[in-house]
Amino acid sequence: MSVKVPTGIRELDRMLDGGMLRGEVTLFLHDIGAGHNYILSEIIKNHCQMGGCVLLVLTSTSSQQFISLIKSVICPENCIVIDCVSPQNVFSAEYYIENPSRAFDIFLSMKNAREALNSKVGERKIPPLVCFYSLSPLFINFEPNEVVQFFNKNVKEAMRLGTIEYYLLSSGITDNSTEKRLQALANTVILLRSEFRDHRRQNYLQIIKHASGVPYPEEKQYSIIKRDEATPEIVFSTPTLRPQW
Repeated sequence: MSVKVPTGIRELDRMLDGGMLRGEVTLFLHDIGAGHNYILSEIIKNHCQMGGCVLLVLTSTSSQQFISLIKSVICPENCIVIDCVSPQNVFSAEYYIENPSRAFDIFLSMKNAREALNSKVGERKIPPLVCFYSLSPLFINFEPNEVVQFFNKNVKEAMRLGTIEYYLLSSGITDNSTEKRLQALANTVILLRSEFRDHRRQNYLQIIKHASGVPYPEEKQYSIIKRDEATPEIVFSTPTLRPQW
């Protein structure tokens, strides 16, 4: 029986029946302001604290905030950063891609980085984690079919090497048919939704596709509590039971 690797977020692990299996790819569809930075940063922190290695691929100009959330746990020994935006976040010039002309250019760098991280898997046998932040800019720079093919190639690489992979995509950034094609390729699809109610933002997490094929759990409401800017907390709301009279 395959062992699942937990995300470190208790309620999310409960919804995922324990975490993620080797070779699984999760697609995060998210609204702006839904807290995806914080959720993904907690997953990466947990993975590093367990002794795992991380491949971080940055294509978004907004990645600096995300980097600040995880800078305390990533270093050249446990993380490879591929940056298509700025060389300032890269540990090695080998993994800086300036103005990639094709999505395939990024794929080749990811392929080499995965192989390098796989060689670092120690006695704890924790598979490397791949975080792609994010697919959204690719739809601005490349044709939709090229992006879908790029995603499909990475899904196959994840299966081949047994990595655990997370990809971000802003909801509505591409047409509905292309988004559905990406969802069909992913093992698990998680929707992070945000809306305003009574002038207050409320965030919701829902699994809309699950690798196990089990019935999807109900939508969960969550909040990002910033008691400490460096270590924000993700708090899931618990329904209040009303007394029966």
